[in-house]
Amino acid sequence: MAWGFRDTRRAEKRRRRLKVLKVFVVLGSLVALGGAAYQSGAELVRVEVAGLREEIRRQAASITTLNGRIAELEAARQAALAREAEANARYQREVPTGPGADLYKLLQTRIGEGIGAERMAFVIRSATMGDKCENQPTSRRFQLKTPATRGSAPTVAFDNSTVLVSGEGESATNEAGAAHAWFDPAKPVKITFTQLGGARSDVEGTLPLHHSIVRGNSELRFTVTEAELRGFVTVVADRCAYP
Repeated sequence: MAWGFRDTRRAEKRRRRLKVLKVFVVLGSLVALGGAAYQSGAELVRVEVAGLREEIRRQAASITTLNGRIAELEAARQAALAREAEANARYQREVPTGPGADLYKLLQTRIGEGIGAERMAFVIRSATMGDKCENQPTSRRFQLKTPATRGSAPTVAFDNSTVLVSGEGESATNEAGAAHAWFDPAKPVKITFTQLGGARSDVEGTLPLHHSIVRGNSELRFTVTEAELRGFVTVVADRCAYP
């Protein structure tokens, strides 16, 4: 009986030691697995951190490049604004405005008609503030031709018959819309000035109208107004020094 009891106790001790050993084996395995997982995680973190650092480096390089491009574009914008301001200033200095613009257009027209630039410059330099006119105006009256007028257009002569003046207008109408023989003074008319030799100039618009003809050192100034007699206009001419 004693031997059997001792064998039982020894077997029990062996089973307990085996359980303890199994526990340590399991714990060791868990520790080993934990260490491996830690190493693997650390490696993944290291790789990820390295990738993030590389991405940051690339982004920083891109930002530096973009900042340089922005600086170039801003410099180009400032240069363009400076050129625009210079062009506007030059335009204000060199391009005439107001009465000067109208005078410039007239000069270009007259030069285009064959009048020399030297002549135009002489006229401008010789111009004075006051007019030197004879103040002996000549007045003529004639009937303005209309579509309802029969026969040739009436004319009046000035300056020893070297200038003939004629004209035409739109017919006045009655309440029924029928045309009268006389012109409508509220509507535009056309006055024609024909010089000896065939030179002709027309002036159009509502009355009164003004026109001038230059001959050498004198200027004939014409004013056309509605006459008191219905259907007629009055032309007044005066001679002035030119320029």
